[in-house]
Amino acid sequence: MSEDFSGKKVLVVDNSSVMTKIIKNNLVRMGFRDENIFMANDGNQASLMLDFVDFDLVTSSLHLKLKDGLEFLQDIRTHSNEKVKGLPFLVTTSEHKEYFIKELEKAGVTGYLRKPFTGDELRAAVKKIFSPEMTSGCEETAVSPKPGAPVFKPELVKAFTESVVEGLGQYMATAAPGTPITSAGFSGDFVSTINLTDSNHDVELTLIIDFPKDAACRIYEGIFGEVELEQVCGVVQELANIVGGNLKPRIAEFPREILGLAHPAKSIEPDAGDPLNFDLGLPTAVINGQPAATLNDNSPKLIIPFTIEGQTITMICVF
Repeated sequence: MSEDFSGKKVLVVDNSSVMTKIIKNNLVRMGFRDENIFMANDGNQASLMLDFVDFDLVTSSLHLKLKDGLEFLQDIRTHSNEKVKGLPFLVTTSEHKEYFIKELEKAGVTGYLRKPFTGDELRAAVKKIFSPEMTSGCEETAVSPKPGAPVFKPELVKAFTESVVEGLGQYMATAAPGTPITSAGFSGDFVSTINLTDSNHDVELTLIIDFPKDAACRIYEGIFGEVELEQVCGVVQELANIVGGNLKPRIAEFPREILGLAHPAKSIEPDAGDPLNFDLGLPTAVINGQPAATLNDNSPKLIIPFTIEGQTITMICVF
């Protein structure tokens, strides 16, 4: 028997308006009524709303402005109203550190959903909260390089491929990855960029995603409706952030391969097998332009095309 969510009220909290809209759209598809879903973009605003609406569920990002998700959860668990105090609290975050998970569990978190997530994963997490008795592929591909081009391990290619596919899946777009290629042009319609940096190992990766206009607008229209190009650019920018956050833990397990790509002239030290620890920079996006990182130098590059409804989206990682 399916759960009836039509009468339940949800507070969705995230510092990204794109993410709150995505989560709301998925909740509506599950059966929640549009007018019963409330959104907040910072922890203080979310805490104040608890006194005005009788919520049945809270979904919240961990990293919020003014008051973070952990502090917001602690506010709920110490609230004077017993119903508020017992509110189901689902954390949605790209944070993977064990410290945060332990602190959330100590504070009384109900569920934890790792970004990026699909609509089906959100549905399973929500259903499990309201019905506790319920329980809730990318092929490895190697590059056929031209002479002198770097060789990428299939496992490393898979990490990048899965990160992009799952990121696009969060926008409810199904992407088919192609075989990695050795060169690519840019449409220049929408280009997003984000850096992943490990200062201790002197490694910086620049992740670039090129969106043809039609593909970006279709994704935006499917989520938000009428297309506004500036807002489409924001969605493309947020995608780089989602993909970068998902990529961090996946590629951290390939230190020797990444160090070899970033510093091909250096010998790899014996302790290079330690996992890398990347910091994620701030994403940027441009319309009708080129990425800030140059693509014409000799830096190693992993280039993977993805197809969405006949359109090609290109991911490039510059090491």
